[in-house]
Amino acid sequence: MADSILGRVIEQLASDDDSLRDVALNWLCEGYMNEPQIAHSVFTQWDNRTAEVAYATFPMLNYFPLNADQVAEACDRAHAMAIAGAELTSLTTRCAGKLLEQTVRLPAVDLHPHLDAISETAQSNKIFFRVDLPELRQRVALLDKPADDLAELLNQAVATIADQPDHTEMARQGLRALEALRRQHPQYMDLAGALQNGASSAANEASMRLLLTSMAQFPSDDSLEAVIAPYLLDPRESILSVAIEALVHRGSGLAAQALIDQFQEANDNNRRWIARGLQRMRVQNLAPLIGGLRDRVSDHSLWMMLLVAEMQQLDPKSGPQIVESLQDIESVSQALIDAGMLYTFVCSPLQEELKPQDLELCFRDLLLRVHAKVSTNSIAEQRNMRSVRRSQSRQIDKLYNKRRKS
Repeated sequence: MADSILGRVIEQLASDDDSLRDVALNWLCEGYMNEPQIAHSVFTQWDNRTAEVAYATFPMLNYFPLNADQVAEACDRAHAMAIAGAELTSLTTRCAGKLLEQTVRLPAVDLHPHLDAISETAQSNKIFFRVDLPELRQRVALLDKPADDLAELLNQAVATIADQPDHTEMARQGLRALEALRRQHPQYMDLAGALQNGASSAANEASMRLLLTSMAQFPSDDSLEAVIAPYLLDPRESILSVAIEALVHRGSGLAAQALIDQFQEANDNNRRWIARGLQRMRVQNLAPLIGGLRDRVSDHSLWMMLLVAEMQQLDPKSGPQIVESLQDIESVSQALIDAGMLYTFVCSPLQEELKPQDLELCFRDLLLRVHAKVSTNSIAEQRNMRSVRRSQSRQIDKLYNKRRKS
């Protein structure tokens, strides 16, 4: 992902348009972008617009990028917002809960200096019920353990899970031990071997599951994409989903290539999971590879998912292909609307083969075309398309009119 593109998306976090701010933030968070400027921009918008206005979808995020230097500010803000929101159902209070929930997902070594502040904040309001303080304290306590002690905790967890796959507490113990081992003793384990031997026994499968989950939580600096890739063909969605998450969080060119390669071998169900993973990858020069996959699929819904994935790369060179594809579409999803809006605003000024207005007019015409079709549908169908229709109306009436005047 080119720095200039990433910077342009971060700029949209301060857009005057409510929906564009949300779309930009979701794009950054779904792709595990971790630039400190993202949190800084969100905090600034909360100060300037209030949490009730700035980002309506913030409480629904599955990831929000923070670094160690922002933990203290995140605690202070979460505490203040919980007080200001008062009601548990208010958007301000829910944003406070999500902020602290995401803060404690940082590596334990980054949270250790702030343990007291996190504890005080978590105990100050019911909205922080998802913050598991005993779990956090155990994660921090393991940082000073010798590697052999951590390995014993991991072995205990693996042995139990091999017999009882749904044993939640031992799964947590295994993940805590893995976090400390991988962070504090990175040379102790043969990670590639543990992944490759996953199918050879119940214990090895339990070890493999824990390791994939750990890598989805905290991506590895090791080049393990090649040994994760075969799990993209696994028929078990519990394995498939965490393998995709590990690759997306890794976010490397090798991870993207693994998704591309395995897509061509996968069955229809796995292809849909992989296409969703490709929608979340942010890798330079990935768009043409996704376009190549799109040219070779016959299933229309899968073709649409790959079109969204291609647009999500925000590659200005894809403009002609995207314009051609959008011209024949008669129905859309919310994902396509969001991807099209962000692509239009970020990539229109960067076009070389198209005029900047070509993308804007093409996307506007798509929205008008679908909007008109929805207007003639039955009441029940209109009800099902209500959220899509609202987005279309806002963008037609507001975004493009405002852009023409600028």
